[in-house]
Amino acid sequence: MPDYKDTLIIDDKNISIEEFTFKSSGPYWDRTVNVVIPFFNEEKNILTTHTEQKKIERLLNVTQYIYIDNGSSDKTFENLKKIASQDKKVKVISIKKNLGYGHGIKKGLKEVESDLVLLNHADLQFDPHSFFLSNLPNLLKLNEPLNILPQRFNRPLIDRMNSAFLRFLLSILYFHKISDFNGQPKLFFIKKIKNIDTLPDNFCIDLALYRLTKEQSITLPIIQRERHSGNSSWNKDFVKRIKIFLQYLLYAIQKRKK
Repeated sequence: MPDYKDTLIIDDKNISIEEFTFKSSGPYWDRTVNVVIPFFNEEKNILTTHTEQKKIERLLNVTQYIYIDNGSSDKTFENLKKIASQDKKVKVISIKKNLGYGHGIKKGLKEVESDLVLLNHADLQFDPHSFFLSNLPNLLKLNEPLNILPQRFNRPLIDRMNSAFLRFLLSILYFHKISDFNGQPKLFFIKKIKNIDTLPDNFCIDLALYRLTKEQSITLPIIQRERHSGNSSWNKDFVKRIKIFLQYLLYAIQKRKK
């Protein structure tokens, strides 16, 4: 009788040769991955978001999807529960009151039971499967698995200018160049996060994760798409944009002193 112990069986007629090669012999083939996504009033995006995340299984060994209802006031939680009832890999976390974008992510990170975390947004601006598939040639060249950080392209001019100015100021405060840190998806080793509770509860968590994972990472390009539905909680609010800008600077100053 054949021994299938070391045999990889993929039940997907649509998988490509490139996908099969990466999943069976690429640098990440023997590492487990948990997908962590916070949802805030994203009821219309939930089904499509989960469908897009599932395509990652063609490339990575995803063992769990950790979805956080981050204090939503719509039907986000109910729709997440429906997804969980249909997919045993889905774990839903409910936060009654929104205490910040970072707070929701921290709740999800504490539930991770894998080697790596794939962090993404729920607004469908970043397609993780296309991101990895388009960068497979570079990923297959890796001698060992690294943290993966995205560099965003196809962004509006005003957004690019704001981000560039913020990174310029942060680079001065930290005495070294700060690259794009707000893009998704991010793939990083959970062991890099020594104490999740010390991460910020606001948008600065992206900067914190960038600084913790940058040392052993590879940066790859990703195309940013338009939001599938709903509105950004800050992008069109000038006052809130300035507030978040100042939060980043204050966070950098505080961390530089330590």
